[in-house]
Amino acid sequence: MRKIFSIGVLLAASLALVAVSAGAATAQTYTFKWAGRYSKESVQAKTMEQYFMSRVTELSKGRIKWDYYPHDQLAGMNQMLDAVAGGTADFGMLIPAIYTGKIPVIGAQDLPFLFDADVAGHIKLAAAMMAQPEYKNSWDKFGVKLIGGDSQGTQAFYLKQPLTKLEDFKGRKIRSAGRMQSETVKALGGAAQSLASHEVYLALQTGVLDGTMWQPDSAVENRIYEVTKYAIIPAISVSGYTTARIANAKVWNSLPADLQKIIMQAEQDTQKNSIKTLPAAEEEAIKTLEAKGMHIYRVPREENLRWRDATRGVWDAWLKRVGAPGKALVDFVLKELGQK
Repeated sequence: MRKIFSIGVLLAASLALVAVSAGAATAQTYTFKWAGRYSKESVQAKTMEQYFMSRVTELSKGRIKWDYYPHDQLAGMNQMLDAVAGGTADFGMLIPAIYTGKIPVIGAQDLPFLFDADVAGHIKLAAAMMAQPEYKNSWDKFGVKLIGGDSQGTQAFYLKQPLTKLEDFKGRKIRSAGRMQSETVKALGGAAQSLASHEVYLALQTGVLDGTMWQPDSAVENRIYEVTKYAIIPAISVSGYTTARIANAKVWNSLPADLQKIIMQAEQDTQKNSIKTLPAAEEEAIKTLEAKGMHIYRVPREENLRWRDATRGVWDAWLKRVGAPGKALVDFVLKELGQK
């Protein structure tokens, strides 16, 4: 009887220890370093970075918290992929357009004038394309997990001299970001110039550039109205120009499944918030540019289609480089647009 009692006590104690251990594991908290791309007060930082982080913390009930390093404090735009893959940061945001030379298939987002939709539709469609396996799995071999991303809205031109038709691009020195944008500028007749974003203002001021591409929010943030006079807003965005939220692959794989699920839910919530928030923010930015003295020219759709026709060679060359995975991404977008 005494032996049975002792076994019962030991069994109860073991079960209690297991329960305590399980509770401790469940209660484990994490503080991750976030490498931010944008200045802390910008629309992009608030919508695409801060909202995501706060949503993760909320859904995880405080089990995940953040050390936030905004505006390239941990790594510059061209170094962000290596910084997250190498562990300088645990999570971060980068601009995929910068990496189309390294990961050619993600160039789908920057095919000129592909996202033929209004701003909300464009943002929604770009995020859906990034979730396709051909796109999201292409990051794996670089040591990161693609969480998801957003489009920043309409990519437009900001120029010193007016531009109303395709022929006006000839010889214009226009800043581009990444290989696909450079090829687009050349196909339109311009001279593509690859500069980091912080170099653009001085380059415009000193005549190194005649213009640049940006979405309206970034044009306001970077005070482009001080060094250019004309905002050329196309009916179809020049490119998808997305942002991507990424995680260090080892960090991601070390997380329990419930926290991975929470992070992906926060990603979905962030995309919905972007679709709701960014179109109005873009229109407000355009109004600000106009109030600052810029001439706003909204390109008619018929003219914009001429620009798309002129850049079809960029599509063809890219599809030849990447083959079937690229075609699958383009077909997905065109099908969603009802154009296939």
